[in-house]
Amino acid sequence: MWQHGDGRGDYEQGHAHRQIDLYPGYAATDLEYYNHAAGEASGDVTATVQKLNARLQPLGLQALTPSAAVDQNAFAVTKATQTKFSLSKLSDLTSVGNQLVLGGPPECATRPFCQPGLEKTYGIHFKSFKALDTDGPLTRAALANNTIQVGLVFSSDSDLNAKGLVVLQDDKHLENADNVVPIIRQKVVTDEVKTVLDKIDSNLTTPQLVSLNAQVELNHQDADAVARAYLQQHNYFS
Repeated sequence: MWQHGDGRGDYEQGHAHRQIDLYPGYAATDLEYYNHAAGEASGDVTATVQKLNARLQPLGLQALTPSAAVDQNAFAVTKATQTKFSLSKLSDLTSVGNQLVLGGPPECATRPFCQPGLEKTYGIHFKSFKALDTDGPLTRAALANNTIQVGLVFSSDSDLNAKGLVVLQDDKHLENADNVVPIIRQKVVTDEVKTVLDKIDSNLTTPQLVSLNAQVELNHQDADAVARAYLQQHNYFS
């Protein structure tokens, strides 16, 4: 499996607990970083976070409550394709996959979390596979002109709504659970900090994450201002 970039290099992530008190992590990606790619992550976010905490505890770190928001490999269709085939989740593709072309990076054809995983977990057999790029302009263009009907994207991409793309629900949990989760130094954890972060995480969803990303990446708004407005809108300062 390839991992999407989350902006943290190995040095930065490996030394984060010495330089900062808190950072927003991704459950599965962080688990596989701290366990040196031992393959413990799964589509079960609760189990993944439990295993992550087992790895973090000796380092003086702790993962708090994960949010429902995820940033992970996902498969998208256009609204026209969604309507034509009545699609909402990946299992809906099982009966119609032989009419559809899957597009993604060349390695998708052999990676367990891409085409082989869709076949094994969902029984989806596509009409064909078209090698393109990793969640890039080639995939977007191929979806737009209907060269492909299903494309690999990342679930929190800022342009999903603007491009009219619909992410199909991974209802059988093929992908590892890369839910957003706060990772904090145990020395600075207090009940107040937990309460605030748990309240935010309990309400943060993937569509909200897409919207926030779009405001920063597409509309070029200041990230701090976007975050503050989101917190105020949801009464987190009250």
